[in-house]
Amino acid sequence: KHIPSDPRLTSSFTNNSHPVDNVAQAMKELGDSAERWPEMSEKAESIRIFRCGQNVYKTLCRSEKCYIENAAIHFIAPMKQFLTSDIKRLEQERRELMTSRVDMDSARNRAAKHEECLPEAERATHDFERQKEIVEEEIRGLERKLGLVCTAVKTYVDDHVNYLETSLAAMRELQRAARGE
Repeated sequence: KHIPSDPRLTSSFTNNSHPVDNVAQAMKELGDSAERWPEMSEKAESIRIFRCGQNVYKTLCRSEKCYIENAAIHFIAPMKQFLTSDIKRLEQERRELMTSRVDMDSARNRAAKHEECLPEAERATHDFERQKEIVEEEIRGLERKLGLVCTAVKTYVDDHVNYLETSLAAMRELQRAARGE
């Protein structure tokens, strides 16, 4: 059957928008035309499913974008800070503690053999104790930050569950549309 030419059906292809937008607009216009032209009523169901698919696609895109942004802000950034900065600083301080322990033991052994080395042993012992306090303070700081890391993990899990629930609801909507419900 011949369908009358309607300039609205081709109008969306004359601008410079994205091709997917053009197809969506053309499908919308076809759907609008189907309501006016009985000849196109058999295509109305396909167009309705297409529109539902568009809405589901937009919902999935928004949900995924929100999930990715939240994961980057609330999970990846705190974990990266914790692992790259805090843990590395602790490792560096721990290595310095091990070095000062070796220096202290060496200075004490020399002082046991030679009494004139006693001030060096005392200085090495003092340096070791100072470095030990620094490491203990770093550990206490990391223990405080573990609460933030746990919060970041919980937030990430909540965001992921929300993303999955939104995706499932959107896909169920598309499933209902495909069944004609």
